[in-house]
Amino acid sequence: MENFDFQKRDRHREATVQLKAWIPAPLRDEFASVCATQQTTAASVLRGLLSAYVQQVRK
Repeated sequence: MENFDFQKRDRHREATVQLKAWIPAPLRDEFASVCATQQTTAASVLRGLLSAYVQQVRK
């Protein structure tokens, strides 16, 4: 999986957009907890998951 962990200064760079989704609060809380345990951010995990999904579907 590619590393999509952008630095804060890079998040507003050209061709980068924000994605919002409604998810159950308990899922969000558990996801945030797991990310913290893994010492990563939810955003970087989601970028990786989105990228992997697109690559899988396009095969």
